[in-house]
Amino acid sequence: MNSLAFRCLAGCALLAVGQTYAAVPGSQFTSFAGFELGTLTLSQVAEKLGAAKLVEVGDGGEYEASICYRTPFGLIYFLSGEMGRSEHDLLGFGLGESDSTRAKSCASWPSSRAVPDLSLGGINLGMSKAAFASAVRANVRWENEIAYVAFEGKRLMTQSEVTSPPKEVRQGIRRGETQSYFDVDVSLMATFQDGRLTELHSWKIESQ
Repeated sequence: MNSLAFRCLAGCALLAVGQTYAAVPGSQFTSFAGFELGTLTLSQVAEKLGAAKLVEVGDGGEYEASICYRTPFGLIYFLSGEMGRSEHDLLGFGLGESDSTRAKSCASWPSSRAVPDLSLGGINLGMSKAAFASAVRANVRWENEIAYVAFEGKRLMTQSEVTSPPKEVRQGIRRGETQSYFDVDVSLMATFQDGRLTELHSWKIESQ
């Protein structure tokens, strides 16, 4: 199962608008190098970091779009998928050890920005399986050398999100017939070789 398929599978009383939920489980894996999943597009990332080749693979639920940057520590990917729309919303991060084949399609990390450590939410490339399992603090599903972790939570709609849907949807929210929050799924896929973490993917998907 690839990373995109997994995050699509990874996943109440209504609360009044204005209340807040506690931090969404897994939120420590949704920000990296000053970027936050779900807040901009791949083209906006490229505007900040420099032009990078857009790589698209698969279709439907298997569709994945990415741009990649080389650093002295390894490769950094910014990812989108089917739910990222035609605008390619930023839905995922990828970190990987560099190799000559994959690095050829990656742009250089800009000299104007500090090179980030290849670490996400306390997970570092090169760490052991035991260290990984301890760092995620959640149930880990293993398939040979690949680990899968899923977090589920909710995010309350902002005032603008409540007022932007069609009239009948807004009325449903006010009557409590339609949920006033988004379901949030955060998922991780970690690949190990010889007991070392060599690649990490993190995804965040919001749905109503």
